[in-house]
Amino acid sequence: MKLLANGCSMTHGQELVTDGYDPANTQLCYAKKIFDEYEIFEEYDNIALPGISNAHIVESTIDYLITNDPGNTFVLIGWTSPIRYSFTHNDHYIRFNIHLSLIHISEPTRLRR
Repeated sequence: MKLLANGCSMTHGQELVTDGYDPANTQLCYAKKIFDEYEIFEEYDNIALPGISNAHIVESTIDYLITNDPGNTFVLIGWTSPIRYSFTHNDHYIRFNIHLSLIHISEPTRLRR
């Protein structure tokens, strides 16, 4: 059985070897440890990327399963924050996060960051 892992930086294993995208990270992440632990898996593929959205995780998983033989594949998904967004514009993949820093309310009508 194949183990297909997808998700954000946690599933990719970011910072285990290097910061950012690096295939070496996927060899030390939790998905690889699951692969190594259970003898039912014969093949391992990790398509997770740091900073991606849940929509991207769904789309890239479906794309993978369409273009590869989905038979006998166990899919492991590590969902990310729901405030991550991504879209394609002019053939460029754009991703962004809507993270707000801690907001201090000093007066009812004014917000200060």
